[in-house]
Amino acid sequence: SILAQVDSTMDPPLATTSRRICRDHASLRGRRITLVTILAGIIVAHVFCHVFSSSVALVAGRFCRLPRCIDRVGASTRVKRQSRGGDAQPSFRKGDRVKALHDGIWYPGVIERRQFDGRFSVRWDEPDDGLEASKVEPEFIQKFVAYQDYTSGDDVMALCPEDGKWYPGTVVQGHGDGTFQVKWDDADGGPETHDIHLEAMMKVCVRTNYKINDEVVVKHTDEPRWGGTVVAVNEDGTFVVEERDSDGETVTCSPKDMKLSVSMLEVGQKHTGYVSSICDMGAWVDICAGHMGLLHISRVSKGWAREMRDHVTEGQRVDVWISGIGSDGQYGVSLVEGRLGGGRAEGEGSLKRGDVAPFAKVDPQEWFIGVVRTIVYNGAFVSVTLPGGARADGFMHISSIQGSRNFIKEGSVDQEFEIGQEVRVRIQSVDIKAAKMSVSMKDYVKPRKPPPSAAVLAPFEGISNTEWLTGTVKKIKPFGAFVAVQSPSGDNSAEGLLHVKDILEEGFLKDVKDELEVGQEVRVRIQSMDVEAGKMRLSMKGFDSHTENQGSRHSAQDLASFEGISDSEWLAGTVERIKPFGAF
Repeated sequence: SILAQVDSTMDPPLATTSRRICRDHASLRGRRITLVTILAGIIVAHVFCHVFSSSVALVAGRFCRLPRCIDRVGASTRVKRQSRGGDAQPSFRKGDRVKALHDGIWYPGVIERRQFDGRFSVRWDEPDDGLEASKVEPEFIQKFVAYQDYTSGDDVMALCPEDGKWYPGTVVQGHGDGTFQVKWDDADGGPETHDIHLEAMMKVCVRTNYKINDEVVVKHTDEPRWGGTVVAVNEDGTFVVEERDSDGETVTCSPKDMKLSVSMLEVGQKHTGYVSSICDMGAWVDICAGHMGLLHISRVSKGWAREMRDHVTEGQRVDVWISGIGSDGQYGVSLVEGRLGGGRAEGEGSLKRGDVAPFAKVDPQEWFIGVVRTIVYNGAFVSVTLPGGARADGFMHISSIQGSRNFIKEGSVDQEFEIGQEVRVRIQSVDIKAAKMSVSMKDYVKPRKPPPSAAVLAPFEGISNTEWLTGTVKKIKPFGAFVAVQSPSGDNSAEGLLHVKDILEEGFLKDVKDELEVGQEVRVRIQSMDVEAGKMRLSMKGFDSHTENQGSRHSAQDLASFEGISDSEWLAGTVERIKPFGAF
């Protein structure tokens, strides 16, 4: 029976060897070798051969197919994370059309590549301020799901095929092939309409019911946004807006260029908007007020919601209520009236934040027991009571939360706290004029000494970097020393950094204390200076034109003659030195 099992479980060569050994067992002299020992040895050898061959294949695979191995490791990590109950990591490939979150707004772009730290490089469709691409965490990226149900008269932002920029327009008609005829609000001398594919269009919320004295934000194409107040309503649907701090200057604005200021929002207000994008934790809703509002998954229904897409879809028109407003101008919305903060209804009185004036003189290192009153997507409001009885609510940002995780993501604050929970906090800052207070659960960190002002370094700005100055060592650090220098006139003094590599003419200095001590008088020169940042770099080495960037040492007078030259005019130059990153 044992030999039958051998025949059925082992390779033919190994099975034949086993039978031969068993047959010759009787002829073995002076040895007592049992059949179990023989079979165990054969099995060990069999396993060793498989392990050895697998190891060779793995090593070869790592050297020959490194990118594929990395992908398999990443996939294995994702499977393990899902088996522990974590979120499944989204899968993106090079060239995928996506929407990614940047500065609180979702922008369209294309996946360029995956970084080694798990983030993705996203190239934006319309670069902002020269930022062509950004590294974005996968949880803040969504595959582009294009809205398809456009109808005639819909307000949209569309990508112009002529210059690749986004402009406002109106849908005229659909062609049935995924493209729509869009009429531009301002053709600016070009064609009045273009046929645009639905992937190059976004539905936008346009508010037309502005009233006089409404605070608004205006953003024209290719111009910075600015704030103002509505002072008149025109019959053609436009509005006259007085620009803030402009001494009465007014501008006539189209409602497509306007958004309601967040200062006009109040918790509990009802607004109508459109679902812009959907993610696992919720959705972003455009109500035409400031940035988009976050609709957390806990505020989409009265019961428990499993999937956001079971309740809303991209482009859907929804009625929402303001659920909370953060100190940074961000706000949350709810599909359920009366569901505020982390999802529990609260009375109107609970929205009063109290008088923060008594907290202005409180030591920031003193601890208090506070009560969580409201939860918003980027933090929580905590009620703090002083020993004298004064009470006020302070905002605790996610960066100030000492939770079960090192990093608390926006939209997950309700996983750390419950309404009514007691927390240990300290007063971080108080703004009496704005009636705002911030609190923190993290330990107090002594603020750094502010850098010298521009006025302190201004007297040293015209000093040549070849001129020697007398200085006194004030502080010694592992990376160098801070030296106080006097101006040639002796009327001004300022501190600059003498880096460890700028102390000796030749060789390497291991310890600054081997050469310098506090109070020692030294002879230094100014190597570089940034007046606006309040930084000055000093050196004890002699001047070397081949090792220092001369461009940073030219004064404003030296460069003044180049100021009026057109950027299209060609000049003759001479290469002075070559570096790995370019040439001077």
